Amino acid sequence: MFRREGEYWFIAYEGEAFRLRHTKGLGYLAQLIANPGRETLALHLAQGPSDRSRPSTRAAWRLESEEGLRVFTPGDTGELIDTRARTAYERRIRDLQEDLNESEAMGDIERMARLREELDVLSEHLAAALGLGGKVRRTTSQAERARQSVTKAITSAADRIQRHCPALARHLASTVRTGTYCIYDPDPRIPITWLT
Repeated sequence: MFRREGEYWFIAYEGEAFRLRHTKGLGYLAQLIANPGRETLALHLAQGPSDRSRPSTRAAWRLESEEGLRVFTPGDTGELIDTRARTAYERRIRDLQEDLNESEAMGDIERMARLREELDVLSEHLAAALGLGGKVRRTTSQAERARQSVTKAITSAADRIQRHCPALARHLASTVRTGTYCIYDPDPRIPITWLT
């Protein structure tokens, strides 16, 4: 049994029964257990019950087709900074460095402090947008963030279950897969029926 009762989950497996306070991870596990053998997008688990007839436009999906099969795969949401903005940042940083050199030569301490402050802020922003070798970083998609958070939540829930029922934790470790798609896939030769 894997059933929610208010703020708690009542879980029973192989003669062991216990209650755990609700967490997202337990909710995700319950959804997977209720649909054995069915892959579910981590994004859909994270969004919760809703209309999932089409992917979110914010998730930056690409539609691929193979023999009439529609598969949605997550993409990223683009670069953190475009070429025009990067050029503007770099130009302003050069101007600030020239002004700073001029202020140092004139001994204008107040102006130097203001210029250094602006230079530090712009340099930090540009550094955050660039990766190794000056390559522009790309933002992660909503689907990638969902994959990470769902995986973390399910792992945490499995750890909590382990403390109460090691046999169930082993079962889940061998039957639940997480990633972009998540699935509870028990061995069909060993049938198990869950009450949810």
